[in-house]
Amino acid sequence: MKITECYEVTGGDGEQRGFDCTGVFTPRSAVQPRREITLDSAAGKHRAGSIVEVRTAGGTPTNCRLTG
Repeated sequence: MKITECYEVTGGDGEQRGFDCTGVFTPRSAVQPRREITLDSAAGKHRAGSIVEVRTAGGTPTNCRLTG
């Protein structure tokens, strides 16, 4: 995933709960198209343009987790 932007996210109680990042996901399979996704609850704020490896949940790249 190539990061477009990261932003701080707060919970319903107003407490900071981490960062979400948006970017472009490129599937390993050449059959599937690249698409915009959100990295939910990233461990930290990633710089725009940085590349992070993600694993999709159930094959649906909408809310992903960082893999390492």
